[in-house]
Amino acid sequence: MTPKVHRDASFIVRIWWEHGESGQIRWRGQAVHATTRQFVYFDDVPSLLTFLEQWAGSLQPISQPPMDHSVERPAVD
Repeated sequence: MTPKVHRDASFIVRIWWEHGESGQIRWRGQAVHATTRQFVYFDDVPSLLTFLEQWAGSLQPISQPPMDHSVERPAVD
């Protein structure tokens, strides 16, 4: 069953570090959809995003120009 896609959703995301077989430190995580309590374990960002997009929609760009977040600074004489 495909969840209904909303424009917003709430999640609880936990991230922790583990030692891999070769001694490397890797991060792992768990994401929980706050309303349904459906969860997923992940070890990379694409897996996390796949889960989040099921509920909040795709992160594909919307056909609007990007917002300008620059700050105008007054000229100093």
